[in-house]
This record gives sequence, C-alpha cells and structure tokens, in this order.
Amino acid sequence: MRHTVLGLGIHQAAAVFWALLFERLVPRAPREHPVAVVAAAAGTAATAYLVDYHFVPKRVTPGFEAHLGPRSMTRVYVGIALGLAAVALLRSPER
Repeated sequence: MRHTVLGLGIHQAAAVFWALLFERLVPRAPREHPVAVVAAAAGTAATAYLVDYHFVPKRVTPGFEAHLGPRSMTRVYVGIALGLAAVALLRSPER
C-alpha cells in the first residue's frame, strides 16, 4: 500500500505537469486551429516519453515497459496525445 500511494501521487503530479505544459502550447481558440492542437498534444506526449524513458533515472520511470511491448508502449503515449487533443477540441469555447 505504501508504494501504491506514493506511485499514485507521482503519477498524478506528472499528469498535471504534462497537462499544464500542453495548456501553455495549445492555441487560445482550439477549435479554430485543430492541427495546432494535435501538434501540441503530440509534442507534449513525445516530450513526456523522452523524459520518462531517456532523461530520468531508471528507478523512477513509469514502468509500463515491464508489462507492455513496444507496440503497446506506443499506444500508451498516442493515447495520452489523443486525450489531450480531445479535451481541448471538445471543451466549450471561452466567452
């Protein structure tokens, strides 16, 4: 339980960090610039992958690779990008 709570906290902090980065990159009117939104989402997910697996020490990586193959790992980060883009494109426009 101790490791689960710590892992959950780290995971949530990382998710918020990457979401904040994405929000800084996404255009003010996302629905008017869908290509820019998708590019920002892809860039954020790619950066997250690079940091997770090439810049941080092995002991603090997410650990997905211990249970998933390369194709599934790609799907994880594509899913992150799709989730970010979908939220930006589907939220109601600011007034």
